[in-house]
Amino acid sequence: EGGGGAVGGGVAVTDRRGGARPRAWTLGTIAGPNSLKATANGLEVTFTADGIAGPAAAVMSYDGEEQTAQVDTKVAIPPAVRVVDQFGNGVGGHPVQWDVVSGGGLVLGSGSTDSRSNGVAQVLGWQLGPTAGQNVLEADAQGFPLIQFRATAIP
Repeated sequence: EGGGGAVGGGVAVTDRRGGARPRAWTLGTIAGPNSLKATANGLEVTFTADGIAGPAAAVMSYDGEEQTAQVDTKVAIPPAVRVVDQFGNGVGGHPVQWDVVSGGGLVLGSGSTDSRSNGVAQVLGWQLGPTAGQNVLEADAQGFPLIQFRATAIP
């Protein structure tokens, strides 16, 4: 009924103890609540299950790209990536390592974060370097291509 899944086997017939079950209940592809309604002789029972995200399948830039800030100050939006399963559900607990690769700036807080339950991993802050020009911060979500964030430091 809810969650977008599927039930296999059509109409279930009761066994000698009066129990019946579907041959299969496949939950939907979107993480969250799923429900299945069974009806017999005017009676109705609803079963529920909570679908969870599958394993990490992709990592993408989520926020904080292409910013500008003064030298030696932090950018307005801390860079973030999002880790998702094959259906686009956020995957929590995936480690992301943050490293400044050019410009001489620094990562504020820990250089390593884990994605939250919505799949988002965000650096606490990114302070640009002391020289005007391009700065690059790299996000390394283990097992996936590196993601680079660029910011321009202005005098």
